[in-house]
Amino acid sequence: MRRVDILSSVLVAALGVLLGEAPLVVAITFLVVKLGLWGGFFAFTALWGLAGVFLVPVYDQISNWLSHRFGKEEGSGRGSLRRKWVTRAATIAKPFGALVNAVLLGPVLGIPVFKVLGYQGLKLYVLVLVSAPVFGAVWVLGVYGRAANLMLGGGR
Repeated sequence: MRRVDILSSVLVAALGVLLGEAPLVVAITFLVVKLGLWGGFFAFTALWGLAGVFLVPVYDQISNWLSHRFGKEEGSGRGSLRRKWVTRAATIAKPFGALVNAVLLGPVLGIPVFKVLGYQGLKLYVLVLVSAPVFGAVWVLGVYGRAANLMLGGGR
């Protein structure tokens, strides 16, 4: 794992904390108010997925810049039995980490974490697109959109 990838993940997390969830809540609420719960879900999923796809090259450029500026590649070296077991466990846990990242950060803010998990190229783009409906289901249908819909008298 490169230190640059970890640094970019920490920077994105800090940005999320600084900005709070206000932009996300405003976007979801606006779409649900204008289009209804399911229309808002589909619109949010499409917009968030496209934003993620367009941001992958931006994150790559930022990662490359950080790598040239601060990073050094860690040597792989020969591993011990413990290293092999840790690598095997990480490989098994990788899909679970990707799912948790898709739920919590989604296709836009989750790109650096997907990269830390080892996804790159076409697999990264596919994962970004697949994470959009997962993220939308949790945050639009499950939390903010549902709350906005209930406040507007949308019922169940």
